[in-house]
Amino acid sequence: MKDSELDDLLREWKPDASVPASFQRQVWHRIEAAQASSIEGRVGVWWSDLLEPFMRPRLATVAAVLVAILGAGIGYSRAEFRLSGKRQSERTGADLYWGSINPLNSSRPQTR
Repeated sequence: MKDSELDDLLREWKPDASVPASFQRQVWHRIEAAQASSIEGRVGVWWSDLLEPFMRPRLATVAAVLVAILGAGIGYSRAEFRLSGKRQSERTGADLYWGSINPLNSSRPQTR
Protein backbone atom coordinates (compact mmCIF):
# COMPACT_ATOMS: atom_id res chain seq x y z
CA MET A 1 0.00 0.00 0.00
CA LYS A 2 1.39 3.37 -0.99
CA ASP A 3 1.38 6.41 1.26
CA SER A 4 -1.20 8.19 -0.86
CA GLU A 5 -3.56 5.18 -0.68
CA LEU A 6 -3.14 5.07 3.09
CA ASP A 7 -3.81 8.80 3.36
CA ASP A 8 -7.00 8.40 1.33
CA LEU A 9 -8.11 5.46 3.46
CA LEU A 10 -7.48 7.37 6.69
CA ARG A 11 -9.43 10.39 5.42
CA GLU A 12 -12.43 8.20 4.58
CA TRP A 13 -12.40 6.27 7.86
CA LYS A 14 -14.83 7.46 10.51
CA PRO A 15 -14.64 5.91 13.97
CA ASP A 16 -17.94 4.47 15.10
CA ALA A 17 -17.03 3.86 18.74
CA SER A 18 -19.06 5.71 21.32
CA VAL A 19 -17.74 6.80 24.69
CA PRO A 20 -20.07 6.36 27.66
CA ALA A 21 -21.26 9.57 29.31
CA SER A 22 -19.55 8.70 32.61
CA PHE A 23 -16.21 7.84 30.98
CA GLN A 24 -14.41 11.05 31.94
CA ARG A 25 -15.71 10.90 35.52
CA GLN A 26 -14.54 7.29 35.85
CA VAL A 27 -11.10 8.14 34.51
CA TRP A 28 -10.68 10.99 36.99
CA HIS A 29 -11.96 8.79 39.80
CA ARG A 30 -9.31 6.17 38.99
CA ILE A 31 -6.58 8.83 38.82
CA GLU A 32 -7.59 10.29 42.20
CA ALA A 33 -7.74 6.84 43.77
CA ALA A 34 -4.25 6.03 42.50
CA GLN A 35 -2.88 9.34 43.80
CA ALA A 36 -4.53 8.92 47.19
CA SER A 37 -2.88 5.54 47.69
CA SER A 38 0.62 6.69 46.72
CA ILE A 39 3.01 8.66 48.93
CA GLU A 40 3.78 11.09 46.12
CA GLY A 41 0.07 11.77 45.75
CA ARG A 42 -0.37 12.45 49.46
CA VAL A 43 2.66 14.74 49.52
CA GLY A 44 1.33 16.54 46.45
CA VAL A 45 -2.03 17.12 48.12
CA TRP A 46 -0.33 18.36 51.29
CA TRP A 47 1.94 20.65 49.27
CA SER A 48 -0.92 22.08 47.22
CA ASP A 49 -2.97 22.64 50.40
CA LEU A 50 0.00 24.47 51.91
CA LEU A 51 0.55 26.70 48.88
CA GLU A 52 -3.09 27.28 47.97
CA PRO A 53 -3.46 30.55 49.94
CA PHE A 54 -0.47 32.01 48.08
CA MET A 55 -2.21 31.46 44.73
CA ARG A 56 -4.39 34.50 45.33
CA PRO A 57 -2.79 37.56 43.67
CA ARG A 58 -2.96 39.90 46.67
CA LEU A 59 -1.47 37.40 49.12
CA ALA A 60 1.12 36.27 46.59
CA THR A 61 2.22 39.86 46.08
CA VAL A 62 2.50 40.47 49.82
CA ALA A 63 4.48 37.25 50.27
CA ALA A 64 6.84 38.16 47.42
CA VAL A 65 7.45 41.64 48.85
CA LEU A 66 8.09 40.24 52.34
CA VAL A 67 10.52 37.66 50.98
CA ALA A 68 12.32 40.37 48.98
CA ILE A 69 12.59 42.63 52.04
CA LEU A 70 13.78 39.73 54.18
CA GLY A 71 16.37 38.75 51.56
CA ALA A 72 17.60 42.31 51.22
CA GLY A 73 17.86 42.66 54.99
CA ILE A 74 19.81 39.43 55.36
CA GLY A 75 22.09 40.37 52.48
CA TYR A 76 22.71 43.82 53.92
CA SER A 77 23.46 42.46 57.39
CA ARG A 78 25.85 39.85 56.02
CA ALA A 79 27.65 42.46 53.91
CA GLU A 80 27.86 44.83 56.87
CA PHE A 81 29.19 42.02 59.06
CA ARG A 82 31.86 41.14 56.52
CA LEU A 83 32.85 44.79 56.06
CA SER A 84 32.98 45.41 59.78
CA GLY A 85 35.11 42.28 60.16
CA LYS A 86 37.59 43.57 57.60
CA ARG A 87 37.68 47.01 59.15
CA GLN A 88 38.14 45.50 62.59
CA SER A 89 41.05 43.38 61.43
CA GLU A 90 42.65 46.41 59.78
CA ARG A 91 42.18 48.43 62.96
CA THR A 92 43.53 45.60 65.02
CA GLY A 93 46.60 45.38 62.82
CA ALA A 94 47.09 49.14 62.97
CA ASP A 95 46.52 49.15 66.73
CA LEU A 96 49.02 46.35 67.19
CA TYR A 97 51.54 48.22 65.11
CA TRP A 98 50.95 51.48 66.94
CA GLY A 99 51.11 49.71 70.26
CA SER A 100 54.44 48.13 69.34
CA ILE A 101 56.11 51.45 68.47
CA ASN A 102 54.44 53.67 71.10
CA PRO A 103 56.90 54.13 74.01
CA LEU A 104 54.08 55.13 76.39
CA ASN A 105 52.10 51.95 75.81
CA SER A 106 52.23 49.83 78.95
CA SER A 107 51.12 46.67 77.17
CA ARG A 108 54.13 46.80 74.86
CA PRO A 109 56.21 43.62 74.97
CA GLN A 110 59.43 44.14 76.90
CA THR A 111 62.70 43.54 75.09
CA ARG A 112 65.73 42.34 76.97
